[in-house]
Amino acid sequence: MRGCTLGLRAQRGGPVFVALAGPALLAAGVIACDDDDGPYGQARQMPETAARAFVAAVAASQQAWAQAGLAELIDRFGLPARVALIANRATWVTDLLAHARGWADHVPVVEALAVRAATRAAILALGLPLAEPDETTLAGRLAAEADWLRGLGQGQRPWTRKEKLAALAAAG
Repeated sequence: MRGCTLGLRAQRGGPVFVALAGPALLAAGVIACDDDDGPYGQARQMPETAARAFVAAVAASQQAWAQAGLAELIDRFGLPARVALIANRATWVTDLLAHARGWADHVPVVEALAVRAATRAAILALGLPLAEPDETTLAGRLAAEADWLRGLGQGQRPWTRKEKLAALAAAG
């Protein structure tokens, strides 16, 4: 069945997902991608070579976890017609470790970007159809879609902003 769509919004620890079949909510949750508490925060304290090796290992682990989580969703709902992984406007950050080392207060953003990169790699490795809607554009639709999102999220507590964005991404 290639009828469901998945919306994903990266965050530290793993992406929030929403699975839709048409306008109906199939499931919402988080795909765990990390059992480590703040790998980039830890890497900031390491010598450069050790830090690069550490974050490379974490990235490989995160991709494997994301791939396993996506495979579980495929087992439950079949191959998705589309997977929408929300993009943000931090594409100028090309070296996550250097960015984390340069700005301590940016570490949570870097960790979310790392989860996004791992999730994107997992989607591509599974050969799933990928769309990358812009987060700012989706956020602009929140008010216009408030009634639909409220109805969709009934019984889903808490129904967070990240889940709402993922639902909008899945809906297209």
